[in-house]
Amino acid sequence: MPRNSIFAWTGLWAGLMLAGAGAASAQTAASPPSTQALYEDCVSPDQSREFSCVSYLAGVADTMRLIGSGLEQQKFGEASRGDIAGFGLCTPQYTAMDLRQAFISWAGRHPEKSDKYRLFGAINAFHAAWPCH
Repeated sequence: MPRNSIFAWTGLWAGLMLAGAGAASAQTAASPPSTQALYEDCVSPDQSREFSCVSYLAGVADTMRLIGSGLEQQKFGEASRGDIAGFGLCTPQYTAMDLRQAFISWAGRHPEKSDKYRLFGAINAFHAAWPCH
C-alpha cells in the first residue's frame, strides 16, 4: 500500500473517531448514538442540541473534505481511490447550516436507517449531497 494511502486511512479513522467522540448527543450512556438521535438534535428548537448537531456534523464533514481534497488532487493510488471514494466530500465550501440541512434531508428520506450509528447517517448524507466522482 502506498505511503499516502496509509496516512489517508490513518487520518480518516482517527478523524472519524474524534468526531464521534467529540459532540455530545441526547443519548443515554447505555445506548450508542443513532442516526435518529442526531436527527432529533438537528431539528430540536433547543440551541444546545442544535449546536451539538452542527458540531458533530462539522467534525465528520471536515474529515471527509480532507479525503475529498486528496481524491481531487489524485493523491491516492487507483487501488485506494475506489475504497475511499465514499468517504470523501467533494465541495469547495459548506456552512454548518448546509451540513445540517443535508443531513436532515437525507435522514428524512431514509427513516429505515434511523437505528444506524450516527456516523453512518452523516457519511451517507454528505456523500449523497457532495459525492466525489
